[in-house]
Amino acid sequence: MGTIVYEEQQVIDLPLEVAWEMATDTNHFNHYAKLFHVQFSPLHIDQGDVIREAKANVFGIIPTKWREYTFSWVRNEWFEIERIYLKSPMKRALWKISLEPVNEKQTRMRVDGDFTYANLLGKVALERVVIPQLRGIFRYAEEFAHAYHNKSIRPQAKQRVTVQQNVLDRRAKALHQLYPYPEQVEALLDALQNANDEDVTGMQPYRWARQHGMERLEALELFLLATKAGLLQQRWSMLCPNCRVPKQQSVSLRDIQDTVHCDLCGIDYTMDFDRSIEMQFDVDPAIRTSSGLLYCVNGPMNSTHILGQFRIPANSTVNLHLPNWENGHRYRILQWNHVVQVDGSGEARQALEYTPQGFSSTHIQPAQQLSITNQCDHEIIFMVEELEWNADALTARELTSLQLFRDLFATEVLSPDQEIQVGQLTVLFTDLKESTAMYERIGDALAYADVRQHFDYLKHQIRKHNGTIVKTIGDAVMAVFTDEQNAFDAAIAIQQDVGSLTRSEGQQFTIKMGMHQGTVIAVNANDLLDYFGRTVNLAARVQQLSLGQDLVMTAATFQQLRERQELAVQTFRAPLKGIGEDIELVRITVPTISREILTPSDIA
Repeated sequence: MGTIVYEEQQVIDLPLEVAWEMATDTNHFNHYAKLFHVQFSPLHIDQGDVIREAKANVFGIIPTKWREYTFSWVRNEWFEIERIYLKSPMKRALWKISLEPVNEKQTRMRVDGDFTYANLLGKVALERVVIPQLRGIFRYAEEFAHAYHNKSIRPQAKQRVTVQQNVLDRRAKALHQLYPYPEQVEALLDALQNANDEDVTGMQPYRWARQHGMERLEALELFLLATKAGLLQQRWSMLCPNCRVPKQQSVSLRDIQDTVHCDLCGIDYTMDFDRSIEMQFDVDPAIRTSSGLLYCVNGPMNSTHILGQFRIPANSTVNLHLPNWENGHRYRILQWNHVVQVDGSGEARQALEYTPQGFSSTHIQPAQQLSITNQCDHEIIFMVEELEWNADALTARELTSLQLFRDLFATEVLSPDQEIQVGQLTVLFTDLKESTAMYERIGDALAYADVRQHFDYLKHQIRKHNGTIVKTIGDAVMAVFTDEQNAFDAAIAIQQDVGSLTRSEGQQFTIKMGMHQGTVIAVNANDLLDYFGRTVNLAARVQQLSLGQDLVMTAATFQQLRERQELAVQTFRAPLKGIGEDIELVRITVPTISREILTPSDIA
């Protein structure tokens, strides 16, 4: 038995945050470095430690087993992993990667390894295979930096990819006709043809946007249209709200269950459009198939919301040095889910004790020096979790509130018996004033043509401001937005530009509008993804108080606006039918701006 210690460092041409993302995607790097794919057991306690059992065939023929402990890390600083081998000429492996910013564009990366071998074969394997593979991180970083600066796909493992070229070419032509930016289409096609399996499954449009210098909504439009063209396949992932790892997946909203169980956290949780359901994209299997092989499952890249994660041995105390994280965060114990709220109003203390019943305090102030005493007879995993949701996640709440998604995938609805909490949405109702009289004056055909023109105009403005029309009711419209400012700006633009439309009898349209923000429930209403709840009722009642050429909204929603424009504002209180109390409201009178008359083709 013997030990080999390895250390090396280099400066890489990547900003710190990008270097962290590069280094922590250990599943992709292990594939690139020609490591073998691995089968992992679920995380569990064995002999007092939190582990996964892993097995693989080295070089495809030599069976190997090991106990893999959880990763430890501090975001943008370091991560490490330990393995104890059960059936191998190696006994133990511990390696650590540390990052330190040199300047805004460069990062110093250091790799440390501590290896124990059982015999001469293990020593040779370490010197000639394992350590050279670990050193490959520096070559990988150099290639990654080149790809990053050229906005191309990251370095890929040598993998035999079989692409159905005729199918790809035909569907690529369709996407070019749908999407106006050919360079962005070609970048996606390049990935679908040449990237490894892990890079063409579970794709996130917002992450793609960040990596390719695109606007988020441009990338989302690209992915949705690529799905419509048959290049991609959409997939709903049901995420655990604790560990934020997908637990179930479905290609349709109809197949989503109300409640999902997470084995890792030991909880059942109810689906929520705002956080529990995310859309990801895979290459369409008609283009190429993906193996789904795993090379690593525990790395920080799989838990991007965790700022820091630490192993605390049984019956011991560990002193932690934590960065001064400005992000809102909390402390949690993996699997047991005991939580400590962390903010300025908590107790001022730098030590926490943990027992099987939980922490010694559940609300403390942030601390950079923190000692954790584990009084359990088993190891615990102490985590510092960011409260904000993953910025790369495309939630069902956001996606189903976009007009393009509803236009392309109108059949995406829940099963008829489901009701799912959505979270905060802003609901906007509009109504065409005196439309009944218009039908009497000019007849059904002309009046209906006017109403359709007005619908097209509303849809144009609502889509422009990142909202969607949920349904039309007669000549009224119900629309939703994920952002109250977008809803407000859309309403103001509608009223300001309504003079650009003209009715058959030459008179201007007059539109009544009302809006309110709050939580809603998503349901299937006659095979339509619809929303119900008090927020919807309030918005509908508020709209009934509109006089036309104005916008009425609850004062609570008005207070949430970031920009209110220079407009005439009147506050008042009024009873709303069926609500049972007077509500404080705001009426905004919007002057029409003289515009060139629009034709239907202008607003299509």
